[in-house]
Amino acid sequence: MAVRKVEELVRDVMAGHKELPQKKDITPAIKEITQLQGKLSSHFGTKVSVNSDGKKGDIRIPFLSIEDLNRILEILRL
Repeated sequence: MAVRKVEELVRDVMAGHKELPQKKDITPAIKEITQLQGKLSSHFGTKVSVNSDGKKGDIRIPFLSIEDLNRILEILRL
């Protein structure tokens, strides 16, 4: 499954529009990334994006205001 397709699937699952398919084409690594994204979103109380090409990647935590940024930073303890 292509990374962009996984990202789209994760966005839909996180938004509650779709359920995660139970097919063999979702590799264990993709399942782990999806689970990690869910845990991070729950921990930070906001949508978190995890992107990976299998070797490297990034984690994005958007914020809506300076107060929201400060809340996230407090969670990170920075």
